[in-house]
Formats: sequence, C-alpha cells, structure tokens
Amino acid sequence: MNVKNLKHMFVRSSIVALDVGSSSIKMAHFESGEMLKIIRVASKEVHLGSRGVRLEAEVLRALRDLLSGINKKSVKFVASVNSDKTVLRNIFTPIMPPDELREAVRLESKNQFPFPIDDAFLDFKVMGEISHDGMRKLQVAVATTPKEDVIKLITLLSKSGIDLAAVVPAPYALQALAVSISDDEETCRSWVDIGEKFTELVITKGHQVMLSRKIPFAGEDFTKALMTTLATDQGTLHLTQEQAERIKREVGVPLHPEAQLIDGKISTVQISSMLTAPLEELANEIDRCLSYEREMTGGRQISLINISGQGALLKGLAPSLSDKLGLEVMVADPLRDLKMNPPPGAQIKNWAAYGVVVGLGLVGTQGLNLLPQEIKDKTKKFFKRVTLEIAITTTIIVLAFTFIGMKIQIKNYEKRIHAAKIELRSMMPSIELVSRKEVVDRILMNEPHWEDVFREFTHMVPNEIRITEMSLRGQVITIKGSVEAKADFEKVLSEFIARMEKGIFSKVKWISARESEDQASGVFEIACWVDG
Repeated sequence: MNVKNLKHMFVRSSIVALDVGSSSIKMAHFESGEMLKIIRVASKEVHLGSRGVRLEAEVLRALRDLLSGINKKSVKFVASVNSDKTVLRNIFTPIMPPDELREAVRLESKNQFPFPIDDAFLDFKVMGEISHDGMRKLQVAVATTPKEDVIKLITLLSKSGIDLAAVVPAPYALQALAVSISDDEETCRSWVDIGEKFTELVITKGHQVMLSRKIPFAGEDFTKALMTTLATDQGTLHLTQEQAERIKREVGVPLHPEAQLIDGKISTVQISSMLTAPLEELANEIDRCLSYEREMTGGRQISLINISGQGALLKGLAPSLSDKLGLEVMVADPLRDLKMNPPPGAQIKNWAAYGVVVGLGLVGTQGLNLLPQEIKDKTKKFFKRVTLEIAITTTIIVLAFTFIGMKIQIKNYEKRIHAAKIELRSMMPSIELVSRKEVVDRILMNEPHWEDVFREFTHMVPNEIRITEMSLRGQVITIKGSVEAKADFEKVLSEFIARMEKGIFSKVKWISARESEDQASGVFEIACWVDG
C-alpha cells in the first residue's frame, strides 16, 4: 500500500476562519477533503466600551464561546485583517523568475500604495498569465497592511491559545469568494461587502479580478445618521446607539415612508430622511468605482451587484441601491452561490454577513499571508520532528496491513484505522505548514527553481548548437550536444559558454570537445553550476 494514498485515505484538513470585527466576531469551521465542507458556523456580538472601542475581555470571552469543542491543536487558524490602510492591488509585470519578481513587486508597490510600506507587512501571489497592453504578463495580487494591525491581532488571539497559520487581508478573501461563484468567463459582476467601518468593492470578469477598492462609507455611517438630533413638533429627538441599531434591523431604509410613529418616537418618514445622506454617499461611491471600470475597459457593463457583510442586512438597502444605481442588486448568499450545504442544525438566516469567513475558508493558508516571517519560521524544527513521527507511524501501519493481513479480525482493523485517523489528523496541519515554510525559505535563500533555470537555459542555446542530453545531480547540470556542420566549432562553443557564465550559471566547466575530421562540426560535453 502506498504511504501517500494512505494519508489521503485517513486525513482531512481542518480550517477555522475568524473574522474579528469592531463589534462582532464570526467563525466558520471547514473541513477540506475532495471538496470544501463547512461543519460549523457561529458569531458573537462584542459589547463596546464607553468610547465605542471593543473591550479585550469581551473579545476573549466571545472567542472562548465560539471555539468551544474545537481542538485547537488539530486545526489551522486563519484570520482576516482590515483597516483603513489594508490595501489590495492587482499589478501586471513582465514574466520573470520568482526571485526577480519579489524585488520587482516591492519596487512597484511603492507606486501603488498611497503610504510608505516600510512599516507594513507585504505579500504577493501570482494569479496567472494574461494579455495586458498587447503583451503576455503576470497578474500579481499584492496586499499590505500596517505591521501594528497584524501584531495586535496576533497578540489578541494568542491570549485565547490561538496560533495563526495565516493572516489574510479581508479584500483578498472577498476576491476569492467573488471569483469562485463566477459561472462564465464574460459576465462582469460586482461584489460589495459592507462592514461596520469599511466597505470593500470587487469587480470580476469571469474568474478574473478587474478592480478592488475600499469605500469610506459603511454600516456605522447609517447608525450615526440615525443618532443625529432631530427637531420635531414635540421637541428634540435623539436615539441611542442601541435604538438606532434596532431600527436598522427592523425598519431599515423605508421603501414606503409613512407618518405612523414607531415606539411612539419616530416615523418612517423621519427615518427615511435621516438615512438619505449615507445612502446617497454609498451609492455615489459604488457608481464612481463602476464608472472607472467602464472607462478602463471600454464600456463593459456590470450585470449584477452582490452585497454582503453585516451592513447588507440593513432592511431595504438592496432595492434602494438598485433604484439609485439602475442595476440589479441582490443580498448575497455565499453558501447558495457556492452550492455548499449549510452545517447540520444551523439556524442562520442571513448568510450574507459571513462573506469574509467563507472567503477565508476558500483561501485557507494557500493565498496571501501577512504573518511576520519570524512567526512563520519559529517552530520549523518542531514540525520537522513531527514529520518524522508521521512517517514512522504511517510506515508501521503499512507494514501492519502488509504482513498481518487477513489474520486480524475486521474489528481490530477498524480500531487501528480509527487510531491512525486521530493521530494523522492532529498532525496534518503541522506537515502542511512545514511544506509551506520550506517553500518560503527556498525563495528567501535564492535556492534555484529548476523550472525557471531550464526556461532561461533554452534562451541561451544558439541555433548552431543541438542539445542531445542533459542530466542533473545536486546543483550540477551536465550537458551534451553537437555543433552543426558549417559552423565555427570552437567559436560557437566558446560564445555559448561565455553566455552561460554571464547568466544564471556561476561556473561552467569544459569536460570534453571533439571536432569532426573536416573540422566543420563536432560534439561536446560541459558541466555547469547554478547560482544559489
């Protein structure tokens, strides 16, 4: 039995996604096998202090309740980060090796972000090759956020015993969600996630992200509008924050305002008047982003706007935005759009509020990750030891299957399999994290990527040379070939070696060379070493 097959037979990776907002925390527990499955989802409101700032004790209490029953050592935790300086951009670069791309992205980022990035964490991910300005280029997603935001999040969650595997910018999680629900390559859609303090807008064409922007109007602007002092015939009226939030949930943006009073205090006509300004501002900002995209793409039209986030639950918001924008606006249902079954027993009616955590589940630990490098590497030795233990355990199980065979009763097989499942499931996050860290180390240490090495090598071979054999041992490449007839054998071969030494090869050694009797062609063998 193949050890690799045994691992896939037993192990399912578990991910817990956390969206720690300003007034609530949302959690979703995913299990990934052949397809992503959501097995639990929950949220907790966080009471704010006298200055409108969430209290740490409240957050820790909410996290304890949300994570009750979850073995923190057997899952990977992924959390979103978002602030006014959390920015995501899609940039385009010439096709180049990964080590050169890292430096190119850092230089381009200084022009893309409206603030210095020296005090920020930055990460990027190649999304694919596309045609841009008539050339084949790389589309690269680049994200940055202040170091202070990430460190605060890590410190807060560590007090609940949570070791993060990834810190994902919220706009990137929404991009993953928006792209995943696209059903064709030509349809353009917009996804607008309205949070408490920020609104994120993403425009997609099929599975390609066309635009990502942060809008400075969100849910708290509607709350503040309802809390403004209003002069009435009975005197001044001032709603508390609690009353304003309740009106947002139960009344929202009135579609047919009336003079009838609610709770004997305020009419829907007055509510409509108070919410007009933030509604107009939000609609104008969305329209400005859509107009910019149309201008950049030659008039491409958006067919649908999905709205999500806690702010999307404002009653009447979708039809009001639709009326002002002249487009279909729909309250999103991420699970429905992804054709994903809700967890058993879930009593959640408004899945639109869970857009970010569902996006985090889709991204997992494979996307943009703004964790500090030192935290990614701090437990590398431990995970190597765990990997060895996994290998030994798996080998023992394979030997048991091979040599004991059918002499063991079926019940004993089931007990062994169950024990192996538990052991491997608890250790699998460690194995996957080691693999990811080793890839990062290779990039940072400039270890050669052989796919890039061979791609660049093909550009060095002149027309007069035909390569007949290549072999690789360690970091040494041995090359055999011939120089075609009518070419200057010695000159062609010398120029070829000089070109290799000026490129990615630190050393080229001439092993053998033999011309034909008429000195018009010949064969050669050389060895070269790659810079590392």
